[in-house]
Amino acid sequence: MSTKNLARTVIEGGRTGYSRGVRRDLNACFRAREREALGRVADDGDYDDLVVPQQEQAWRMFDDKLGPPRRWLGRQVGRPWNIVRSELLQRFDTRTTAGRHIVFCHMLRWVEHDGVARWRPFLVDRHGLLRAAPPRARDVPYGWRPPLPRGERELEAWLDGRRVGSRGPALFWLIPTANDRYRQHHRLSDADAGLWRLLPEWFRKKHGWSD
Repeated sequence: MSTKNLARTVIEGGRTGYSRGVRRDLNACFRAREREALGRVADDGDYDDLVVPQQEQAWRMFDDKLGPPRRWLGRQVGRPWNIVRSELLQRFDTRTTAGRHIVFCHMLRWVEHDGVARWRPFLVDRHGLLRAAPPRARDVPYGWRPPLPRGERELEAWLDGRRVGSRGPALFWLIPTANDRYRQHHRLSDADAGLWRLLPEWFRKKHGWSD
């Protein structure tokens, strides 16, 4: 069974439609000027003044197939970025034009390295792990919210009317008082704190406390 060369697959898409159109239009203009020059010679029979205009060069823009390398990176999510980057440089030979193109022009540029999601599809978190960036606001359907790790009713039963407040890195239960306020109670256990940190921001804002 043959093995597909992923680095070469990326550049097998040929030129973009725009690039092909520009090349086609320039070829048509060149052939028209060439026919005009040769027609004048045929009428006059004088080859001394024959000048065939030089063909204009069109800028090449390639239609790369970026789905396979993006899926390859997607399969590495959750792994240390240093290891993924090392394997990437081993898999794609940067001594070749195809390898340099896919590594330096695409794949390395798809990864944010400061843990902040911008327009790139992947990021490296503060632990050095490769993560998929959350969808951008314009890519998210109206009204969409990140899903909960458990059912909302189950989580509300777990909270049991309490809220969660923070004092630095520590998390504390806040229990309701008679005057519709909350007072600090005991600290969350490691299991409860871990679950709270897994909850999406919209749920934590709803059940957290801020003065």
